[in-house]
Amino acid sequence: MYNVLIVDDEPIIRAGMCKFIDWEKAGFKIVGTAENGHSALRQYRRTPADLVVTDISMPRMDGLDLIRQIKNENGLTVFIIISGYDQFEYARQGIKLAVTDYLLKPIDEDELLKTLSAIKRRLDEQRNVEKPRADFFQDLLSGNIHPALRQMLLFMEKNLCGQISLNALSQLFKISPCYISQLFKKELGVNFLDLVMRMRVEKSKVLLSDMTLRISDIAYMTGFSDVHYFSRVFKRATNLTPSEYRKEL
Repeated sequence: MYNVLIVDDEPIIRAGMCKFIDWEKAGFKIVGTAENGHSALRQYRRTPADLVVTDISMPRMDGLDLIRQIKNENGLTVFIIISGYDQFEYARQGIKLAVTDYLLKPIDEDELLKTLSAIKRRLDEQRNVEKPRADFFQDLLSGNIHPALRQMLLFMEKNLCGQISLNALSQLFKISPCYISQLFKKELGVNFLDLVMRMRVEKSKVLLSDMTLRISDIAYMTGFSDVHYFSRVFKRATNLTPSEYRKEL
């Protein structure tokens, strides 16, 4: 089952989406509903969703801002936009954000089920590609490692799109950069910077399975400010460029 979050400022729409669609039969389960993007983001952070179905026009935070925010935190989440406004500009912005589909209200049940079927196939494929990365990360966390090191690894996994450095970890965890470096070398047998690059490459492999994401977007989402540098690092690690790796997928 894949988790679904439904976001719409109209209670009747939220209730109808929950009641009249057989989500379980389609391979999904609803883990929450929200009346605006601000509330949805709080719920998403508590219970991450594989699929977010969201309206566009909502108070406090609209659907497009919600999508941008979630994509910055998790590039693997899939989105469906629903809207009562048949305007190309909304659709165009959704396409730029790599939204999977754009459905107009009132929602056609058959059309939504067809979209869910396609999304489930995509998520299944994504999960198959993601398993090696999950195994890699679990290997890092396995064994009797220092509690502070475990917390640092979890932080790094969630924040690969940012600038991760010994100084940043030092300020966050109140441990000297020198000691952190020694922890990585002693307990994991790797250089800190080498591990950061390996984690970024492993995450980029998963993101490359999503054909709606541009390689430049994937570079940014994995902490590379320069797509050419990202390509060089990726090829050095895999003997393939990101484009070649994606073709093999």
